[in-house]
Amino acid sequence: MIREIQLTEMLSTLEAEERILSAKRSTFARTFDTQPCYGATLNDLSTDIFKNTYLPKAIDEETLLANGRDPIEQLASLKFYDLKDNCPTNAGILLFGKNPRFFIPGAYVQYVRFSGEDEISDFEYEYRFDGDLTTQFKIMHEFIKSQMVKRVQHKLGEEYEYTYPQSAIQELLYNAVIHRDYQSNAPIKLYEFSNRIEIVNSGGLFGDARPENFPNKNDYRNPTLAEAAKNLGFINSFNVGVKRAKAALAKNGNPEPVFITDQLTSFSVIIFKKTT
Repeated sequence: MIREIQLTEMLSTLEAEERILSAKRSTFARTFDTQPCYGATLNDLSTDIFKNTYLPKAIDEETLLANGRDPIEQLASLKFYDLKDNCPTNAGILLFGKNPRFFIPGAYVQYVRFSGEDEISDFEYEYRFDGDLTTQFKIMHEFIKSQMVKRVQHKLGEEYEYTYPQSAIQELLYNAVIHRDYQSNAPIKLYEFSNRIEIVNSGGLFGDARPENFPNKNDYRNPTLAEAAKNLGFINSFNVGVKRAKAALAKNGNPEPVFITDQLTSFSVIIFKKTT
């Protein structure tokens, strides 16, 4: 029994050291989102989405009017294009790519609604969020509002109650999109069961974030992607997204969510349905 405990403690120590080593390596290397997406060209990007949707939200109007640079220089200044290798970066492909999955196979969210409480139950509906994130962020917002947040009125004349608060699901899904490991071919799983919602993304806690300090300490695996999502108005960068989601769930009367943070290759959250 003592030897088993010692072995468990040793494995736990090794896992912690691996996380620290990985974080140190990342300090001296470009993050995945800023690395060149080899094989891609400017033609693989929707420059219209970049110019008409992203730039007006990321750069003030006066600066834009005074800016005479061509699209490639504009993309490069925001880390969406690599001038040295003459190709878009992974962040550029993810945010403005015409077909991101051609270059990054796992770049999508798979939604499945099950009729029961496990994956062997029948599924009622499925949907794939697939395409440039600038567009998909908006689609996710509308989908959560129309398909996942259900109003319930127990008695005529009473106020409506909601099974889940929209803001909580949205915060946690966007968190998965931004923090996931895009070098994995697995999609983000957004699974809705009869009693809960589960969100699972590839890549465990990153950098300074640890199971023991989550969610008080944050770090970004994809900082350029996170900054872009902030500029578009879908997230904040003040390390309060998870806290805001938990507060919204508590206010709505949902049980405390469960975060599975001790896995090296994945991160999961379970959001429990409100019961009356």
